[in-house]
Amino acid sequence: MYFSKNHSGEHTTKKKVMIPGDYICGAEELMPGKGAYSQNDEVYSAVCGVETSEGKDATVSSRKHIKKIGPGDEVYAVVNSVSETKALLTIIPIESGKGERYVYSDFAAVKVQDISDHYVKSVKDEFRPGDIIKAKVISTRNGVDVSTKLSPKYGVVKAFCSYCRKQLVLKSRRLMCTVCERSERRKLSEDYPSEGESNGNQNA
Repeated sequence: MYFSKNHSGEHTTKKKVMIPGDYICGAEELMPGKGAYSQNDEVYSAVCGVETSEGKDATVSSRKHIKKIGPGDEVYAVVNSVSETKALLTIIPIESGKGERYVYSDFAAVKVQDISDHYVKSVKDEFRPGDIIKAKVISTRNGVDVSTKLSPKYGVVKAFCSYCRKQLVLKSRRLMCTVCERSERRKLSEDYPSEGESNGNQNA
């Protein structure tokens, strides 16, 4: 982390480019403010922008206009919970390509039939709580429904060990935990970084 403090002991402004899911700090250091969210006692960026944490709040500033989510939009989402038939998600903003960003939604879901072109017996086989996925919105009639089967770029872009919660590393097409030395399965996006690459600042 690149924190500096003023004479009162508060964190001062930083200028660091962030994307959704980028690690900012531990929850004991700062509280999630505008443009940030907390997950597993850690604070992450919720928007594409510049980190501008001040005082006791972790914040990420984005100058994008707010856009209502609609069918066809691409979104990032945090997996909150999974069952056999669906995963419940929290949408986090992503740039639309038109100088806009999307608002949050607490009512997003991906159903088992919308995960993959291949047969999926249970959502629990493909997603786990805490995963960050990239997906396409397919309906907003009753909450937000998304799909990860419409392109190889959709799926999990960041995953964490189910036991120790460290970020999983993609080695030879297998997701591995370098701490537990376990492998796990996910419906991966083609953008999931292989070993040696990075799509965030998560500390090991």
